[in-house]
Amino acid sequence: MKVFVGYGYNVRDGWIEDRVFPILRCVGFTVVHGKDMHGNQLQPEVERRIAQSDAAIGFFTIREGSAEGQFNSHIWVRDEMLYAMGKEKPIIPVKEIGVILEEGLFGNRQYVQLDQNDRLACVSELLVALGNRNMRRVRLDPSDDPLRARVWTWRNTAGFIIRYRTQNSEGLESEYRNGRLEVIDQGFYLNLAEVPNKAYIEVEGVLNGTVQFSSGWVSADAVQIRVA
Repeated sequence: MKVFVGYGYNVRDGWIEDRVFPILRCVGFTVVHGKDMHGNQLQPEVERRIAQSDAAIGFFTIREGSAEGQFNSHIWVRDEMLYAMGKEKPIIPVKEIGVILEEGLFGNRQYVQLDQNDRLACVSELLVALGNRNMRRVRLDPSDDPLRARVWTWRNTAGFIIRYRTQNSEGLESEYRNGRLEVIDQGFYLNLAEVPNKAYIEVEGVLNGTVQFSSGWVSADAVQIRVA
């Protein structure tokens, strides 16, 4: 699973690279960021990295030299998280004590609080928040070789998407969400988020608006899902 991290590219926020990145990697995440593409505007390469991530974390820390009473964090972090929201990525905003953000910037999402005197508490809460997003990876098993070959071709086609929806234990169905398809050791893997426990999931491959294959409803606890 891949997580994009937005943060301040300065000495004050250097602990995020030094301490948070290794922890995220230890729990199984690949960490990506836009430090090497930093600029006044969101770069296309940063947008691509966000689009290819499964979640986004934004560290809203105090920007030195900002005017009192105004937005006083990093503009690029705000833009990165808004872009991730637009791509329907789960986002986790981390807000340092004293940071001023626009009201309702991320809807009703709760912020993970950052106290610079207790960073461990922040990182602990961040990991809990990631766990609550119920992110997981499943292997897709095409029913035959011709379908497998078509999926191999479709995965690089602009009009192709993988989408999924869930059904919770009470039978309530979610809206479709777009998933991210990866190829690992010649196998197809789908990265999912917001999957309830003890639920069902349905996966569809859609090409230019037409459904090409479906899994039907299967257990959300499955590690491999057959599609036909």
